[in-house]
Amino acid sequence: MVKTIPNCTLAYTSLFGLCLLAPWTYGCSEATQVCNGLAELCGRPLDKVLFAGTHNAMSSSEDEWNFPNQEHAFERQLQDGVRALNFDTYWWNDEAYLCHSYCDLGNMTLVDGLERIARFMNTHPNEVLLITVQSALEIEPTVQAFDDAGLTDRLHHHDIGSDWPTLGTLIESDERIVLFTNSGGGEQEGYLDQWTHWIDNPYSAQSIEDFSCLEDRGEPSTASLFNVNHFITNPVADIEDSLLANQYDLLWSHLERCEQETGRFPNQILVDFYSQGDVLDVVLDWNQQGSLD
Repeated sequence: MVKTIPNCTLAYTSLFGLCLLAPWTYGCSEATQVCNGLAELCGRPLDKVLFAGTHNAMSSSEDEWNFPNQEHAFERQLQDGVRALNFDTYWWNDEAYLCHSYCDLGNMTLVDGLERIARFMNTHPNEVLLITVQSALEIEPTVQAFDDAGLTDRLHHHDIGSDWPTLGTLIESDERIVLFTNSGGGEQEGYLDQWTHWIDNPYSAQSIEDFSCLEDRGEPSTASLFNVNHFITNPVADIEDSLLANQYDLLWSHLERCEQETGRFPNQILVDFYSQGDVLDVVLDWNQQGSLD
């Protein structure tokens, strides 16, 4: 069901970060609500939506990390239409940090990173965000960082076996962040265990020929979400490799093949250097066509 929003409320398209309907252009007539950039996603459950995801989202050349996985910092990623952020967290210098393997190669405090997300969420009320955290932390520092950033109340809790809500429902309740972690997940409300809820394919491709659809991590009997890893690590992320991997036909065929081979709807495609190639276009088109038969 597509809802309407009275009183000059703005509708945003998440995939391009632009206003679809602006009161100074269209007056104060009712505006059709969009959810993550598309009106049809408002009535679609989360497990039937594909999210554009950035692998090691915190690791960017813009933030001057060594061996980055992305060109742009994740504020720009969100503005461009990325709606799934993959993070690594570590305890370093007596504080919770976002790092990738070695914090000397690039770092920011976890609170700083989450505050950046909070600023985006505060100004983009029609967006639902997935966060997956590969964590070397105990659960308590993670909980504290989300509290300090003012994001805890926006976390959605999901019970295994229950239906996922629609994006419109998540937006209406302002539970617009769905958080998964491999460390301490399931111990507190809103901190979901990643591999109870997710299945993914192998993540160690060294060339496009290595892209696989085999079910790798996760518990098949409980998982309702499917992540497609679509990045090359040889031996580190490379922007030229990503330009090749992120071409429209290759992305689409990988998604299509994985859905057909596993019988699982892809909910996240995780890439390096999303700014190269056609990642956002593929996600937009996939969500417009809905689930494949």
